[in-house]
Amino acid sequence: MSDKLIFETANFTAEQASGYRLPGYVIVQLKPLGTHLAALTPEQSAELMTCLAEAERLVQELVEPERIYLMKFGEMVPQIHFHVVPRTAALAAAYQAEVDDDPPLNGARVVAWLWDRHASLGHTDAELADFATRARASAAPG
Repeated sequence: MSDKLIFETANFTAEQASGYRLPGYVIVQLKPLGTHLAALTPEQSAELMTCLAEAERLVQELVEPERIYLMKFGEMVPQIHFHVVPRTAALAAAYQAEVDDDPPLNGARVVAWLWDRHASLGHTDAELADFATRARASAAPG
């Protein structure tokens, strides 16, 4: 089992993102090959919603962000996956120190900024692993 894995169901995994250095940045991904939501069975669709809700709950409980962004792109990785991104007050402050964007913030711009600067925010491997460990312990049984 990956140290980043938070929970797994029959069709989905939820992991602390390894490509983005932000504790609580979770990727919920379909395990079987699939690129379009319309191709999911009704059961898989329901399971996906349960997984997204659980990932959001864990991020809210453990990170306590001001906002949580949920996104699906499929540009670099076409496999169905969602980004669950905590936008904390600290992240907003770092963003606003560099970008002229008064509240309410533009979430898409915040995420684009985060992707460019996540490595410089100072989050350690230990913080990422700690989030994954605490989330695993708090996750509802799948």
